[in-house]
Amino acid sequence: MSKKKVVYQNWIVELGFDPAKFCYKEFDITDSEKTDKAVKAVRESLDKLNDDEKEIIIHYHFMGQSYAEISEKSNREIFKLASLHNRALKKLKKKLSKFVENNYGIKSDSDIVCPICNHGRKTEINEIIFRRDRTKTWKPVLNILKDKYSIILKSPQILIGHEKYHM
Repeated sequence: MSKKKVVYQNWIVELGFDPAKFCYKEFDITDSEKTDKAVKAVRESLDKLNDDEKEIIIHYHFMGQSYAEISEKSNREIFKLASLHNRALKKLKKKLSKFVENNYGIKSDSDIVCPICNHGRKTEINEIIFRRDRTKTWKPVLNILKDKYSIILKSPQILIGHEKYHM
């Protein structure tokens, strides 16, 4: 573990447990109902990340490893790990925002509102995005969104971001 980095999960170690086991569902906290709910919500959100995203969160936050240490083990460049880490954190924040608001009264500070996530037919739109022909441009999807769902987007950047961070 890096000596320069302050690791939030030091409280886990102070209780006599291995932080690596916490994220793999072997660590059981029974202090309070609220803590149990939080641990469950984090675990469920972690399980919804893809394997690479989950790996960076576990190694960086739960095990306290630096990008350099993770880079050595995974043979990935540090700048790619940083990008992956940021993407994973954004996904976790989005997945946990309702839980945090409901249980702790803290509202997410997201400035950007995704027009697809806030649409009543989000599932249908996600299906269209998922099934699109990846050899073609986003133009057909943009046209469907405009004609069928009244979502007018001037460029595909919102769709690309939605696909990358929200699906």
